[in-house]
Amino acid sequence: MAPIADQGACSVCLETPLPEELLATGLCLAHYMVAVERTCAVMRRHVASHNVSPEYREQLASYAVESALVLSRAASSLSLSGNSKDAVLATFLSLMGLLEHTDRPEADHFELNRVAHQAARDAAA
Repeated sequence: MAPIADQGACSVCLETPLPEELLATGLCLAHYMVAVERTCAVMRRHVASHNVSPEYREQLASYAVESALVLSRAASSLSLSGNSKDAVLATFLSLMGLLEHTDRPEADHFELNRVAHQAARDAAA
C-alpha cells in the first residue's frame, strides 16, 4: 500500500488526506470520482451533439484512459469499504461508457436516432 501523503489534504473538503496517486489532482478519492463522473457526463453530451472533431474524440479517449489509470492506482493503494468499492466500479463504468461513445462512428449515432424515431412513430400509430 502506498503511504498517505503527509502534506496535502483534499482541496474540496480540506480534511481528507490525499493518497500519493492523487496529489497532482488535489482531490481525495471520493471527490476525484465525483469530478470524473461530472466530466464524463459533459463529454458524453458533447459527443451526442455530433459536432465534435476526430481530434476532440481522441482527447476524450485519452482523458478516459488516463483517469481510469489514476483511479485504479489510487483505489488499489487504499483499504476501501464495500460502498467505496461500488463507487469506484461505477466510475470505471462511466469511463468505459465514455470510451464507447468516442469509439462509435458518427453513422451509428444517426442510425440509432433514425431507429428511435421510427419506433416512436410506430408506437404512436
